[in-house]
Amino acid sequence: AWPLATVRQAESDPAVAHRLWDQLDALGLPLACAPEGAGGSGLGWSSVVGLIAACGEHAVPVALPEMLAAQLVAREVGLPLVAGARLTLAHARRETDDIVADAVPGVAAGVRVLVQVDDRVLLLAADDARASVGTNAAGESRTDLVWPGAAARLGQGAAASPGLVLLAGAAVRTAQIAGAARRALALSVGYANDRAQFGKPIGTFQALPQQLA
Repeated sequence: AWPLATVRQAESDPAVAHRLWDQLDALGLPLACAPEGAGGSGLGWSSVVGLIAACGEHAVPVALPEMLAAQLVAREVGLPLVAGARLTLAHARRETDDIVADAVPGVAAGVRVLVQVDDRVLLLAADDARASVGTNAAGESRTDLVWPGAAARLGQGAAASPGLVLLAGAAVRTAQIAGAARRALALSVGYANDRAQFGKPIGTFQALPQQLA
């Protein structure tokens, strides 16, 4: 786990986030679900769900879960991946001849975004889009992206069941929430055991264990 100060810095400083990616790359984690032909390990969901939960547990401030999910979706629909490419994913929509994706995590130079529009999944370069950077309700950096030329781009996509990317995103967030809840419980139990009142830890009072449970 990274120090909290580093996590906070990485949320707003791309240089710090880049250093964290370098550490993850050294461990081989970002390519865990990429096919072997793209330099990955070809792992499935059951092999990485614990890693994704750990990202939530330790507030990992880079889009590693989204990258793993994008690799799994790309494999599912048969989209080829470039070896070592940084990925994220987003649900998108078509507006006239634009492809629009809102609040995309992990957008940076060189990142490719796996998007789904109706029943088509495709990989788009973030550098090709008009970008507007903002933050979500948690203060995390998110980017709105608009790619022109929707008709031509969608013609190069892969067929997929509608909602595939939404389901992948929901699975990732569910695992992260489970990890965050596990951490919140551990912190609460630790506090109840460390904090003393009336000469004994407050965790020994009957009401506290019931509330923690």
